[in-house]
Amino acid sequence: MLSGNLGSREYSLNSDDFLISRTDLTGKITYANPAFIEVSGFSWDELKGADHNIVRHPDMPREAFANLWQTLEAGREWNGLVMNRRKNGDYYWVLAHVTPYFEGNSLVGYASVRIKADAQAVALAREVYGDIAPAGAVPSPSRTACCAAGACAAGSPGSTPRRCSSACRPCRPRRSSSPPPASRSAPKPLAPRPGRR
Repeated sequence: MLSGNLGSREYSLNSDDFLISRTDLTGKITYANPAFIEVSGFSWDELKGADHNIVRHPDMPREAFANLWQTLEAGREWNGLVMNRRKNGDYYWVLAHVTPYFEGNSLVGYASVRIKADAQAVALAREVYGDIAPAGAVPSPSRTACCAAGACAAGSPGSTPRRCSSACRPCRPRRSSSPPPASRSAPKPLAPRPGRR
């Protein structure tokens, strides 16, 4: 079970907190709103130009972030629960929505909006993420647990996913002869990025 490092405390977000940040294509922070700055515990001077993984909690499975990048590089939005780390070592859970960010027709980076995560979803995410073995072995959680935990990359918690995180193998659709449902709009192709967060 994922619980944060020994000695760290959970920091509680307010229900009206919206943590917003933008990065360039390499994951360097180019914008952070006041709520993100406050919750992170870092100053804007410390955040500006830093890798976004400055707030990555070491207990979060790499598979979740690998899925995030695969999804973004395919031109799609990603939604999921994330445990982040504050400057002082405390942690906080958020429901994150990350999307490619365009200026005109040019991909310039990624934008993320995070809100306070629901307590039930956090409990399920702790189990799902905590069961992922360090060597990369992936458990087979139930569809309900995984999707309710917000691990689905293609929809909101509880939705029928088109693509889920590696922690959610049972949720992945099986190949069939029928074509997939049409998406809202075709994703814009993304340019390769030299680095990752």
